[in-house]
Amino acid sequence: ITLSTDYIRKNIAPSDLIFHRGLDLYRNGAFACVDSDPGTGRFVYDVDGRYGDYTTRVQLLPDDLTTSCDCPFPGKGCKHTIAALLDVEQKLKGWEQLGRD
Repeated sequence: ITLSTDYIRKNIAPSDLIFHRGLDLYRNGAFACVDSDPGTGRFVYDVDGRYGDYTTRVQLLPDDLTTSCDCPFPGKGCKHTIAALLDVEQKLKGWEQLGRD
């Protein structure tokens, strides 16, 4: 899986509204990556929510992407997950760029 903003919008976000809410969280820096292991594709985030912080987990493998969030959103692809995935996308681009330099 190649993680991109377009992939996140089309395959993870359940609606444009949720995508844009996650994008706002990302742009506002309303999250913290508290644990990551790029070698295994595992990332854990604390993301600001309306009723407190939520833990969002991302597992990115070559042929699979799994996510989870402990917020009360009914289903996958909540705004917290979108914000975390947008950050993972940027981290991966940065590490890829470092590898080319």
